[in-house]
Amino acid sequence: MVDNRYRCRFNLSWDFPHRLAPRRHVRNGGAWVRVSEDARRCSVILGYDAATPEHPAQIDPEGTGFLVYSGEADEHGIYLVTAAHVARALKSDPFVIRFNSKDGDGVGRLAHIDNAEWHYHDDKTVDVAVMQYTPPLWADCSVMPASELVDDARLQHYDIGPGDAAYLVGLFHLHVGKDRNLVTVHTGHIALMPTDEKLETDDGAVSNVYLIEMQTLPGSSGSPVYIRPTIEFMAKDTKVDIDSLAHAEGRDYLLGVWIAAWPGNPDKILAAAKKLHQTTLIPVGMGIVVPASAIKHILESYDLVEARRIVTETKVRERMAILQRHRIEEP
Repeated sequence: MVDNRYRCRFNLSWDFPHRLAPRRHVRNGGAWVRVSEDARRCSVILGYDAATPEHPAQIDPEGTGFLVYSGEADEHGIYLVTAAHVARALKSDPFVIRFNSKDGDGVGRLAHIDNAEWHYHDDKTVDVAVMQYTPPLWADCSVMPASELVDDARLQHYDIGPGDAAYLVGLFHLHVGKDRNLVTVHTGHIALMPTDEKLETDDGAVSNVYLIEMQTLPGSSGSPVYIRPTIEFMAKDTKVDIDSLAHAEGRDYLLGVWIAAWPGNPDKILAAAKKLHQTTLIPVGMGIVVPASAIKHILESYDLVEARRIVTETKVRERMAILQRHRIEEP
């Protein structure tokens, strides 16, 4: 469901912003709120061209990304966001972004990228990267405004903490799709809030990250993770006809970027059942999410702010020149 208050004021064919779902649904007995198409259309698959004559949109996936609008510079203020280790794997070499298209039955198409310019956090342990990117007009995608990111004020206002529902929207490693993006939704909850305690990952130690209890597989790195704060309200208990305290999931915000599934070794029973060596590392249902504030930090870096300022000033000068020409041409 798209909130028209946040639609962009320039003429683009992508939706601003997405919403996970209407807020009237209440979680009851472990039933999760449905995630809408808008959230799924914000996520894209990053990787390498593996097209064949039979499957022209086939991709060799490296990870997931999603689109964020900075709030200025029109289409030049849109950025592709992913995990830094995904960006470093892709480098600036030719790679592709797969979108579903608006044509026909939503079959996928590959957008080719060369000489990509990635921007990273100044703290090298923060596993987030962004790249200025304007989606092609044929792409059936939505773009998230930066105003939808969780910040300290929202953490305090909504009292976000362990137990709040979380949703990952991204690539499913075992079923990527040959002809289109098959973006999947994983559900879970915040298990632990960020602390300064170091966590060891394959790419080094990290701190100040969320731990999310959620089952995913490799390929989810770079996916957006959304949060629905728990809200409390008084409701009529029809069984005993008294007012009772009820809980529901509030509106969604971007909590952060998924960077890793916590691995562990299978026990003897699982290893035997799945024919795995006991030294094999498998996800244990816990993952690491870099806070959305890291995205905002990069978007507000000097280089990106200056680039958007130059674009905005150039557009203003061009519009003023057009207006001036019209005035001269008037009788």
